[in-house]
Amino acid sequence: MNAPATYSDEIDFRKVLKELLIHRKRIVRGVVLCTIAAIIISLLIPRSYQSTGFFKFRSVHIPSYKSYTSVFEDVNMLSDFISKYHEDTTWQVNPSIFEDSFEPVYGFGKNRKNLMKDNKVLGITITSVASSPEEAQKRVETLGSYLETCLVNREIWKYYGGMYSRLEADIINAKASMIEHEISVEVLNKKVDLINNSLLHYDPITNYERQVVKLDETTEKYLPPHQQLIATRVSLNNESVYMEQLERKMSIDDLLLRYVKGIEGYLENKSEFLIEKDLLNSFIAKLNFFFEENREDENVRAARFRIEAKHQSFILLKDEQYKFISGPLLPAKPEKPMKLLIVLVVFFASLVGFVTYSVFLSWWTRTD
Repeated sequence: MNAPATYSDEIDFRKVLKELLIHRKRIVRGVVLCTIAAIIISLLIPRSYQSTGFFKFRSVHIPSYKSYTSVFEDVNMLSDFISKYHEDTTWQVNPSIFEDSFEPVYGFGKNRKNLMKDNKVLGITITSVASSPEEAQKRVETLGSYLETCLVNREIWKYYGGMYSRLEADIINAKASMIEHEISVEVLNKKVDLINNSLLHYDPITNYERQVVKLDETTEKYLPPHQQLIATRVSLNNESVYMEQLERKMSIDDLLLRYVKGIEGYLENKSEFLIEKDLLNSFIAKLNFFFEENREDENVRAARFRIEAKHQSFILLKDEQYKFISGPLLPAKPEKPMKLLIVLVVFFASLVGFVTYSVFLSWWTRTD
């Protein structure tokens, strides 16, 4: 009777090497074929290039930055912006573009412990990938232009959006104040008439009580009629000066109100408003046209200067705050595919695979 076969857990490396030499042709053929296939596939995979740029804006705290993102993180707005100003591109915007392309830069770093109320966002690193270096760079420029347009137009919207109601409220308050001062003038004029009449029949003894002027709740002062007359006329003059200033302010506010009514059409659609690249230039042109008539009038000049000063702040904001301070870079090498890495990974993986397969095949044949 045959004795049962015995097995050992020890590996005889000489036998393994011998088996590998026996199957060396299969291993070499398999590795070569896999490597050639990897080379072909790496050549067929489309190249992709990545461009980056750092877009700077006024440093804001994290809650304020979230209000920024609520303005520009709108895929439909970005798609409309691209189709309006970059018709030649075939860029299809995906829903995750802002998550993939925009990375905020924090003053104290992105560490969760540093996301405190005093931490600020200094700007955004914009990244984009395309099939050519020029297209990748152009996409980053487009995203930066979109960001700049949205943020500048947001400030314009905040200014003009509430300007109409503010001007109306100011005019109403000025009219109410004018009525109050007109009443004060009427009272002062009556007082002047009374004092003039008292001067005709002036008796310092019998009229003493009438000549006591109450300065406040605890202080009284004796003033003769002629001094009361001077004080009253000074008050009248002050009232007249104030009413002239108030009337001038109402005239300026009325001019501004008529100007704002002329641009109400721009404020009807906020999404279109935010992505209009030439919005500020359009407002400047309308301002020049509206105030061209009677431009030498003092009130017209004051109203125009008030708007021009605000427009200048928007221009400075655009030129000095919202802009790229580095990039967009023109990529010199493709980001993907990494051909050498693909070939090396396939080479070593196929080598390990075919060696393992040969060893397993030898073991299986021997056990049979």
